[in-house]
Amino acid sequence: MFKQLFIFIALAIFCLSLKTDNIPKSTLSKKVAKKLTPILKKEFKSNGFKWGEELYFRVFKKEKKFEVWIKKGNKFSLFKTYDVCYFSGGLGTKTKQGDGKSPEGFYFVKPAQLNPYSSYHLAFNIGYPNSYER
Repeated sequence: MFKQLFIFIALAIFCLSLKTDNIPKSTLSKKVAKKLTPILKKEFKSNGFKWGEELYFRVFKKEKKFEVWIKKGNKFSLFKTYDVCYFSGGLGTKTKQGDGKSPEGFYFVKPAQLNPYSSYHLAFNIGYPNSYER
């Protein structure tokens, strides 16, 4: 489930960003996009969402939940909720790189932050630390 969740996140960002030319592409990202894009498009349509709309993610550490929201009209609506079965570093705010904790806050991911060359899964840099955390 955890692997599926992160593949979804990275693929969704990748696919929803296809409108730009500055997206890094790899053999892995092309393979995953070819396999999963039709599935995601079908899920979007059957749930009343338009392909290519903005995404918003919410993570609740204590509850171990990850929500995917999609813009519908002028507001965001819940698309899916995933169980997150594992995280490292325990609860609490991340205070420094390497402390094992997950960042808390608002992060905007742009196509240039995608990393389809990661060793394990499609990945992206959320931009930690942002200006507030610095």
